Amino acid sequence: MRRTGYPREIEGWRFISDDDPVHANPTIGVQASNGEAIRRLAFNGLALARLAAFTVRDDIAAGRLRTVLEDYHAGDSEAFHAVYTGQGGP
Repeated sequence: MRRTGYPREIEGWRFISDDDPVHANPTIGVQASNGEAIRRLAFNGLALARLAAFTVRDDIAAGRLRTVLEDYHAGDSEAFHAVYTGQGGP
């Protein structure tokens, strides 16, 4: 099984099932540091991807992607930062 992931996740994926931690360490086939690139790799059938639900929700609803390991969840959260550098002025 190939997987995609961010460089900080190369040691494997951690999931929670029935309140017990599970560690998966599939073979890395592709590594990317951009969520959209990881989504595209999964979209093209090149690898599994672990991504935030909001980034793939529309693809799953439209049938372009499907979920796997549905009985597991990451059990973690991560800060999300956005910066808007658009129009402004005095």
